[in-house]
Amino acid sequence: MFRLFYFVIIVVGFLSILQPVNAVVCGPLTTPGNERCATCDLCGMCQKDGVINPTPGNWEKCRNCLYPTLTSVPAGEFETLKIDAIDNIPPTPVFGAHYTMIGCVNTGSGGFTDSQGTLGSSTLANKLLDFIFKIVGAVAFLYLIFGAFTVLTSQANPEKLAQGKAMVVGALVGLVFALMSVFIVSLIGSGILKVPSFVSPTSTP
Repeated sequence: MFRLFYFVIIVVGFLSILQPVNAVVCGPLTTPGNERCATCDLCGMCQKDGVINPTPGNWEKCRNCLYPTLTSVPAGEFETLKIDAIDNIPPTPVFGAHYTMIGCVNTGSGGFTDSQGTLGSSTLANKLLDFIFKIVGAVAFLYLIFGAFTVLTSQANPEKLAQGKAMVVGALVGLVFALMSVFIVSLIGSGILKVPSFVSPTSTP
């Protein structure tokens, strides 16, 4: 008797593990052609008894990122929720795609994409390096101008003259250092380590 009881428990537990998703019917059972659907997709769109709950504001961008083959399908068609009759699983996201607060991140084939869920003309890493270099360049230029002004207005004062020269030399050294740093990081990231985030996608004619 106890063996039969344990056997039933094991079978029930095994069958519960085999269920991959919490599935419901997309619409009322009386409507022909209804399909089984998952309760929610990976972008936060959920439905109950064929009625879609309010979707998040960034659902379309997330859908374009995780389900690029369904970009033209509206939410009302349940395409991101429908369960395959053969595999018994809902649509799976594209390999390596992750939608985050900074946009669509594709770790499988090309770094970061823009906020629209499509691959941009340059990656986020390159944009960040460009932004840092512009800021450093602007600060170095202002420092150079101020140093030159100090030299011109030193009136043969040795202290002011030395201070102005030090500012000019420091600005030039800082600018060269920033330029070399960006170049070295880009060279290591894209040329040596082949980090996807540093590699800009090539455009096809």
